Amino acid sequence: WGKPFDKPLHKLSDSRLDKTAVDMASGIAEFCGETKNPRPEIPVAREVLEPAVKEPELRDELFCLLCRHTTENPKRSSEMRAWQLLCLACKSFPPSDRLRDSLLGFCLNVPRREIPTRREWHDSVSHS
Repeated sequence: WGKPFDKPLHKLSDSRLDKTAVDMASGIAEFCGETKNPRPEIPVAREVLEPAVKEPELRDELFCLLCRHTTENPKRSSEMRAWQLLCLACKSFPPSDRLRDSLLGFCLNVPRREIPTRREWHDSVSHS
């Protein structure tokens, strides 16, 4: 778990986007507090989301990276931060038609124990 990505999860049509996808994965880890000396969260969140805002092909890559980060994450605080970033992504842009139903199913079928409690959500937001 937490192994850095050296290539995107998906085959992207433009290989120049590969590095951007890897950078987004690194940014997710930083946003979730998994790196040494993390920067303030707002600039990191912007760096993660902005490429997908500008390049629609990166949106599904980002959604899948975030789903992975919220699945069986051994560090609860990291998982909570990933859920926050997933919410920001959903508010910023839609997934592709191809991913939409799967993403919705993922969000609706999260095991109850993995859904952040109101207290956990509040604590993760107020302590960031």
